[in-house]
Amino acid sequence: MERYAMTVLGKLPGEELGFTYEHEHVYTYIVDGNGTKTYSVTDLEGTEKELLALKAAGVTTITDMSVFGMGRNAGLCKALSVKTGVQIICASGFYRDAVVSGHLKQKSSKELEKLILDECLNGVDYTDIRPGILKMAVSRNEITPLEKKIAFVMARVQKKTGMPLYCHLTDGTMGLEAAGLLLEAGADAGRLVLGHIDVLKDLETMEKICQKGIGVSLDKFGRESKERDADRIGLVKKLIERGWLKQIFISSDMGNPKYLRHYGGGPGLDYLKNTVVPFMRENGITDEQIRQIFVENPRRLFCFLQ
Repeated sequence: MERYAMTVLGKLPGEELGFTYEHEHVYTYIVDGNGTKTYSVTDLEGTEKELLALKAAGVTTITDMSVFGMGRNAGLCKALSVKTGVQIICASGFYRDAVVSGHLKQKSSKELEKLILDECLNGVDYTDIRPGILKMAVSRNEITPLEKKIAFVMARVQKKTGMPLYCHLTDGTMGLEAAGLLLEAGADAGRLVLGHIDVLKDLETMEKICQKGIGVSLDKFGRESKERDADRIGLVKKLIERGWLKQIFISSDMGNPKYLRHYGGGPGLDYLKNTVVPFMRENGITDEQIRQIFVENPRRLFCFLQ
């Protein structure tokens, strides 16, 4: 039976997803406790140029993982998708405790579940644009009571919708704890991905998470140095050698202007496809394995609709 992903333009047959970045930000900003934006990716002209470069590189689909607390704007993502031809999947959920707004913190679990479920079924940001993935986050070196409450909320929404669920690990910490919490909450391991797992370069933790049936997202490529990216490719190779190819996801999480070439930074969204993928080949990762990571694994994750 054919399955579909949900993009900002509607249902998309799985075979049309193509080469996919599973964790990025198309439009985002973070506001600190004083109400000041700590960074922002909100220049539509600059983002359009980044997406066009991405399309020219052969990338078909990208996610916008901005949720409550991250300046999400699904309407602008839709406009950019129409203009550039890049397929965009937006998200519903919450970022880490520190940036969840006070009025959301005051809501009960049932109220939060109703809020997210309504977005999933009817649309986000006062539009009819439905998200294609759920997101939550845990803090650095701790999972706060609010984040624990949200984990159970997101697991219940996932059970009702069948949607994939991504968990942000701040600085790569709390991976095993987050995995245990979400499985306890009833999350579907086969549609669960733990992100930023590559920050600590802890292969043992990655493998323990994979053993639970959960996906691991190495999604900081291009944000540090080429040496660190070489280390990440080494981790990918070891995970493949140990039999976890079908649970690997790769992206670059460039939701900051300092990483975007058309914002005056670099290396740009196309770096992953144009530089990292050839480097993977040079290091013995085959085209078949690259296709599995960037095409087949995202298709399995994102295609939850019949």
